[in-house]
Amino acid sequence: MNSLTIAFIVILETLISARWADEITKTDHNREKEVFGASLSNIIVGLFGGIPATAALARTVINIKSGATCRVSGILAAIFLICIVSLILPLFHFLPLPTVAALLLVVAYKMIEKEHIEYLYRYDIKMFFVFCFTFFTCLILNTSASLVLGSLISLILYAKD
Repeated sequence: MNSLTIAFIVILETLISARWADEITKTDHNREKEVFGASLSNIIVGLFGGIPATAALARTVINIKSGATCRVSGILAAIFLICIVSLILPLFHFLPLPTVAALLLVVAYKMIEKEHIEYLYRYDIKMFFVFCFTFFTCLILNTSASLVLGSLISLILYAKD
């Protein structure tokens, strides 16, 4: 069951990340290629004992808002990540977790588009309540459970439409 939940979150986050990138850059992504790439990379990483990887929402948005305009920026980000992990990862052991938490909160806050939440409240009240439910269950439970529950509620609400 854990593998199914992880696969669901990987696909969901990959597609959400691609959609956000499309909205910011006014482009279109190919769903099949996105899901295939995420699946293939996770199969390969799993063979080497690694943990599942997704198209990280925060990293994608920060990359685009920092001026990245082509795919090379993603490749460079991956190369820098490999360098950081292989060279200075032991130093991160001394970084206090509250500092990491504060950094993640700032990134999450900057990702929220207040206009989008207002739009949901005015024009799509069902999705606004799904947003609120997912947000609060994220605080109470954990990210995985809240994403699965929020997605299931969305499917139930919009399956009959």
